Amino acid sequence: SFPPLRSPDLAPPTLCANPAVDALAGHYDHEAHSLGVPVDWRLELPRQLAIPEADFCMMLGNLLENALHASQKLPPEQRQVKVLARMLSPAMLGLLVENRYDGVLKGTLHSTKHDGMGIGLVSIQTAVSRYGGSMTVETENGLFRVNILLNL
Repeated sequence: SFPPLRSPDLAPPTLCANPAVDALAGHYDHEAHSLGVPVDWRLELPRQLAIPEADFCMMLGNLLENALHASQKLPPEQRQVKVLARMLSPAMLGLLVENRYDGVLKGTLHSTKHDGMGIGLVSIQTAVSRYGGSMTVETENGLFRVNILLNL
């Protein structure tokens, strides 16, 4: 047999049964680690998603991008991101991303990276609407939480 191409201890952890979501989560897990942002992953998704993986990965990727961006503005001991994605029923998928932030918001859907609307949350809202789902954005006590429900 051939020797392994990389040592097993360098292999990224499996975060999700779905290969596309696992690859995306692995990328952001590595990025978060390099930025000193602990991420609590709970990706309880089936191997096969009931919606196109590209749609789900776009939503998750945008939310993680925002969460890591916000986390970098905090002192290291305050940084924390939580990600929960699971099937709530055979016909409903839930995605929740929560992170601490510095308390400064430019309006819920506005970007802190530039003036104007943040395209990430707008594209997520568009996809959520396509699935007849809902997206709520909550901010309280220095926590920024986006909760998405998708009807499948």
